[in-house]
Amino acid sequence: MKDKNDMTQEERCIYLIRTMQREMPQYRGIVIPEEGAEQKRLLRSLMNVRPPMPASSDFLAGECRTRHTGWGGSGSCEGEQPYLPLAGGYHTA
Repeated sequence: MKDKNDMTQEERCIYLIRTMQREMPQYRGIVIPEEGAEQKRLLRSLMNVRPPMPASSDFLAGECRTRHTGWGGSGSCEGEQPYLPLAGGYHTA
């Protein structure tokens, strides 16, 4: 597998979707769409239903890079808090 920093936006999106599907078995049967906009919609939907739980640093870095590089941001995640519900509560930037 590629280093998370070397992934394309699509690869990073699919990585994040698959990670959340492993975390939430009830969503494992959802087919990952071919089209980028539909992948983004699925990713955002899974992020919205993800219960508070620990997340790996790779996952958080991928989430941050996806928001910043693929959704109109600067690409820099330095000093930001993730938007995901994590163990201990929700964190926002």
